Amino acid sequence: MKNVCITGMGVVTPLGSRLETLWQALLAGQSAVGPLNKFDASYMPAQTGAQIAPLQPDEFLSTAEISGCLPSSAVGLHAARQALADADLLAAGGSARIQDLDLLIGSSSGQLYDHEHTWRRLWQEGAPANPLNEKENFKTQPTYEMVTSLARNLGLQGHCTMNTSACSAGAYVISLGAQLIRSGKRAQVLCGGIDLLAESVFAGFCNLRQLAPDHCRPFDSARRGLAAGEGAAMLVLESEESCRSRGARPRALIKGWGWSNEAHHPVTTELQGQGILLAMQRALQDAGLSPREVDCVLAHGQGTRQTDQAELQALQALFAPGKPMITAVKSMLGHARGASSAVETVVGAMIIDSGMIPAVLHLDNPEAPLDFVRGPSRRAEVKTCLANTYGFGGNNASVVLCRPEREGRKP
Repeated sequence: MKNVCITGMGVVTPLGSRLETLWQALLAGQSAVGPLNKFDASYMPAQTGAQIAPLQPDEFLSTAEISGCLPSSAVGLHAARQALADADLLAAGGSARIQDLDLLIGSSSGQLYDHEHTWRRLWQEGAPANPLNEKENFKTQPTYEMVTSLARNLGLQGHCTMNTSACSAGAYVISLGAQLIRSGKRAQVLCGGIDLLAESVFAGFCNLRQLAPDHCRPFDSARRGLAAGEGAAMLVLESEESCRSRGARPRALIKGWGWSNEAHHPVTTELQGQGILLAMQRALQDAGLSPREVDCVLAHGQGTRQTDQAELQALQALFAPGKPMITAVKSMLGHARGASSAVETVVGAMIIDSGMIPAVLHLDNPEAPLDFVRGPSRRAEVKTCLANTYGFGGNNASVVLCRPEREGRKP
């Protein structure tokens, strides 16, 4: 079986737009959840979430690109160039060194925020500098525009595709990219998730009564809902042969993946967690591993009562008491929907690469006797990490990350 290596990663998150910034914030237990200012939430029952900072010109994004791209595309482009630079595949001028690189993007709400942004400027803030262009952008920029925009700006001529399987979208495209490499069809793939927080999405979560009034408390008996978030994460996946030939050093390996659909309900999770359990079992079977070989689970952990309960049922059914260690970073980052699973794949790779596990924030009274990482971050040798994600429609996905040989790891 061909190994699939993660050789490059890039992020734009509410806790920072660089890998090291994000990682240090997670290890320090910082929360990005706070009052929203992207739109007026004063009329809603919840007013908090986790927002990314406005993009600033830097080595990955120019002033012209920030103003010329739609916001979702600009965020994705920033993360993509970071990932390419991390993999030593970014050419001068911001293009990829490999033009036929495949591009796979996962997103839950697509460019909904961009459309809201355009019409808010047209209706509420007076005429923009170029109203005709703004209107034409709205009419001609469908959901998949972000993938075509990234391809144009990166000079990519390979296959481009987009997945919108709700909150699992990022994990789905990472799995698809890994499958392309494992099958020998491609040597490198650029993939990940992008989702910005739109007012209509936030209002929808309010209507579903899924938003916490303050903090996100995954697996805690006092949990009251999720914290809405946003962001992007992009990864360069590469075959082991390609890594060796160009001297690249992987941060982690993608060893296996598993999907399932619960066939249960459009928005609620099946309470016994059977679909969640099936996704984890399929991922481990694909990786050729047993449950006892999993050192750490990066749980979906969104903080809603039904989904948390289902995930706890599945975890207890699969793993022996006290094993493995479990963490959940939505307690700090919020839930970025389709981008969250891509961000958390990056976090899983960083756990393996660094030997540190961020703690679950606000977990005071766990509802199950599992080995949750609480309090300070925990130092531990992690050879295998299982990253879980679940979405509306019962779309579940699990990805198995493993440690490469130490001599091949990034410093």
